[in-house]
Amino acid sequence: MKLKGKVAIITGSSGGIGHGIARLFAKEGSIVIVNSRVLERAEKVVREIIKEGGQAFPVQADVTDRKAVERMVREVLRHFEKIDVLVNNAGITFLRPSETLNEEE
Repeated sequence: MKLKGKVAIITGSSGGIGHGIARLFAKEGSIVIVNSRVLERAEKVVREIIKEGGQAFPVQADVTDRKAVERMVREVLRHFEKIDVLVNNAGITFLRPSETLNEEE
């Protein structure tokens, strides 16, 4: 259990690849911070992880909003006093070449 006791924020972990990462981290002993734009979706994953014997905590935050991310970090630090791992999984897809994207995109 390489991740035992480590606090890991996994953005976009209420579905898809992030959901799988969250479950794997929990199985390896990590305290998983399940992040989603929709709190209810994060809470569903947390319940699943806890049912499987893991530890998890839901945090709602849209990672495209700097202030929301800062609130997420403060909330995690308030509860756990540390952040050991950050998995930047959340993302969106643009169907055009990356060099044509502006900074906001």
